[in-house]
Amino acid sequence: MKILFFLFLFLPCVSALAVTPTIVTVTEDVGAKLYVYNTLNQTMVFQIEGIYAENFTLEGNTLKIVDIPAQKKRGILRIKELYPQGFVNAVEIPVEVQRKAKESSFDVTSLPFALLSGLSLTLLFVGMYGWKRKRKKNTTLI
Repeated sequence: MKILFFLFLFLPCVSALAVTPTIVTVTEDVGAKLYVYNTLNQTMVFQIEGIYAENFTLEGNTLKIVDIPAQKKRGILRIKELYPQGFVNAVEIPVEVQRKAKESSFDVTSLPFALLSGLSLTLLFVGMYGWKRKRKKNTTLI
């Protein structure tokens, strides 16, 4: 009976903030997209804090795509759903920065590298063949 009482007590306070993705990955040059969805049937006020800040309202059952600009440092985005009664429903999402890979001046598929590796393999096989032949010749004399 107590469980049923608490269920009815907190039923009107059910929030409906939906945010995806759960981890935002940005690069130093390209930002990312964050999807905020209001699943309630009423208009709600949303506030984004952290490495990016924005305030907006969403009608019931609507989606907003938030463009997160490119960042050089990681951080946290806090998305708050603000209720008229003063309640706040919040979700924190980590923001990761993906660094670009440095370009190497050494090209493995270049022609000199291919010739050098081919020559070294050839010398290896010729040496193994000569060693095996010499060894076979020494064992037949005894």
